[in-house]
Amino acid sequence: MNETIEFINQRHKNYETIKQKLKTQDKIRIGILVCSDTSFQYHSLITELQKDSRFVINIFVVPMITKSLEKINEMLTTTLTNLRQKYPNVYSVFNFEKQCYMDISPHIDIAFFCNIYDAGVHELYRITYLSQFMLTVYVPYGYTGLLNYDVNHIINKIGYNTLWKIYVENKKTQKLTQNTKYMPHDNVIAVGYTKMDLLPAPKMTGGGGRYENNNNFSSSYYYKLGRIKAIKFFRI
Repeated sequence: MNETIEFINQRHKNYETIKQKLKTQDKIRIGILVCSDTSFQYHSLITELQKDSRFVINIFVVPMITKSLEKINEMLTTTLTNLRQKYPNVYSVFNFEKQCYMDISPHIDIAFFCNIYDAGVHELYRITYLSQFMLTVYVPYGYTGLLNYDVNHIINKIGYNTLWKIYVENKKTQKLTQNTKYMPHDNVIAVGYTKMDLLPAPKMTGGGGRYENNNNFSSSYYYKLGRIKAIKFFRI
């Protein structure tokens, strides 16, 4: 218990040093770590960061080590292809020809994680490792906090509590996350459902102020949460 608290506290002390360093840099290198493009939640964030020339954005595709080599190759190829159709600077961290992993820690100032299951990736891409060298950020790709599984296997994990910032979908999840024994309250911020940012506005129907479902998905509830702009994520 004491070792866990000491580990987490040391990581957050590191962040204060890193923040001061970043304030003096002309360029801030953003690294987005993704295992599969199906769980990629940073489209609107990239759109906002691209408006500021200070930010250099790289996307790193990270394989899940729990998969077979055949499955890893398939997921890497698909994710690289799909993301490269939308963005420049998309790289695989695994070199199949040399059968080795690339250490990306020297090339990132702020890391955004698409997946926070540290046990599922190589140690070079785990939050507990990268938090030594950079600010670490996570935005859930789905609803967090609804099930006991989320609390026991996500929110209470050391890696999750090591993150510099966590941007959750609503106040309920924010409170749930802040109530864990390790989490500094200021680290958890409610911003809305980020995957909704790019959806068109729902249409109003009738005279009761109701919205009709748009694209069979968007309702007034999700719309109001999701339209919060992703630039709110980044505040040093």
